Amino acid sequence: MTRSRRRLAGPNSTLPRSSPRSSRNRLTIVLMLVAIAVIVAWIEISRRSVPPRLTLHASDSLDAQSAFAQGGRLGTAGRHVESIPYFRRATTAGMGEQWEGRINLAAALINAALEVDSRLGKADPALRSSYERVQSVVDGMGEARQAMRVARDSRARAYTAYQDAQNLQAWGFAWDALAVAQVAQSLDLTWEPPRRLILELQRDLARGGVAP
Repeated sequence: MTRSRRRLAGPNSTLPRSSPRSSRNRLTIVLMLVAIAVIVAWIEISRRSVPPRLTLHASDSLDAQSAFAQGGRLGTAGRHVESIPYFRRATTAGMGEQWEGRINLAAALINAALEVDSRLGKADPALRSSYERVQSVVDGMGEARQAMRVARDSRARAYTAYQDAQNLQAWGFAWDALAVAQVAQSLDLTWEPPRRLILELQRDLARGGVAP
């Protein structure tokens, strides 16, 4: 039996025409694909327009005084990182223009950079990354400037400068600490702590400090 071969369609060949039913089927598929694309785009736009769900902190429901008191309890226990949200809440809930609110937030931020935790018998910084620790100090210095701005009297201003001097001493900037301690003393000549810190820094520098 001789098998008949299918001829390839040449440029002059007449191709079979598609039926009206197949054209309608293709049109239906295209419309379905367009509809699906529109639905997917609408879902994506809706998802982006919805604001992210905020995680509430225990401090968010407290008034300024309650938040301030809880921050003080945590700070006294040496849990400075945990105290920060409470002191922040105190400043945003009504103590933002009060020296006590700003100076305690400043102290919490700076102390948090020095806080250590014991993990598996090893002492590690409470703030894991060096970026977090540096940023905490920078934020604390900013809050200290705000505390100086709203300080109600010379003792509050002297205390703010004195605390800055102590922080500089803790970070190893003895000469800077000495200069700030002298500023603290000049702000309130009747207050003794700045004078003692000045003597301590002068003694340490005399034993091995290098003048800038």
